[in-house]
Amino acid sequence: MALRYEGMEEQLKWARSIGEDPSKAAVLLDEMAGVAQSLGYPDLRDSRGKRDGAGMRMPTVTELIRDTLNEEAQYRLLSAVAHGHHWATQKLSFARDTSQDSTSAITGESLKGMTKEVNLMGMGMLAFESALALARVTWYQALYLGWDRNALSALLDSHFDELGATQAVRFWRAST
Repeated sequence: MALRYEGMEEQLKWARSIGEDPSKAAVLLDEMAGVAQSLGYPDLRDSRGKRDGAGMRMPTVTELIRDTLNEEAQYRLLSAVAHGHHWATQKLSFARDTSQDSTSAITGESLKGMTKEVNLMGMGMLAFESALALARVTWYQALYLGWDRNALSALLDSHFDELGATQAVRFWRAST
């Protein structure tokens, strides 16, 4: 219910963003909330009294990743890079350059010089962690939908062989 409710809210926002009449999505949202109530699920309201869920609130993406994949730290780092947060991109985009050191003319403080430089090891780690996260989500979907585990396992092995991955990261081997 929570996933469906959130999806319908997003559909309503999307309709508004492209200039379409959101009333059809709003009606569907009301109907879905009514179905939830008829099944005994509470109508959830925010602090202003606006309905914001049916049955339970949808967990955040971070909560889902933490609880299902146990990869909160990796997700937060990848998300921070994707959203351009300075703290996450700094070590991937700059290197210490002592030849650029200087002293602030205003405060007299020592300033440490930096230069733009791609951290290939860091970028490789991000790419590998992204591939591993996609593999894990795909694996879980395969288990849920009853896909051929052996075929998917062989495909994952092939791709992770190309990445030079060790056997230790191949979680699907422990699951087959």
